[in-house]
Amino acid sequence: KQPSTFVQTGALTQQDINDLADTLAILRNPKYQQLIHLLECLLAKLLQQRYQSNVDLMALNRQILRSRSRLNQYLHDDQEVHEYLGQALSIAYGNARYIAERDSQQSLSTFAQHCPFSAQKVLGQYATTISL
Repeated sequence: KQPSTFVQTGALTQQDINDLADTLAILRNPKYQQLIHLLECLLAKLLQQRYQSNVDLMALNRQILRSRSRLNQYLHDDQEVHEYLGQALSIAYGNARYIAERDSQQSLSTFAQHCPFSAQKVLGQYATTISL
């Protein structure tokens, strides 16, 4: 997604306002809050896997599989949230960086500022069971 006009020029467009309204609607809805929470947990583990060298990879991989399974079940149970997966992924990534920073004891700047993972990468083997 392109940066907003506000970021580029300092002026809000109707599209920026619409995007902001959509984001706020997602953040207020409990079922999207749950989706964001599941994504935050999974993304933090994926960041640790990618950036932390002194970690028990077997244990971390098991945690990632469990997180993916929970996310897949949630997406399977509520088809409506699929529409917002991309936006929820963007929202969740910001928080996931802080979780990964805390859990790995690495600097926040270690982790990419924008999400380096596609929805397919986040879902892993479950991506084929979800219509993205």
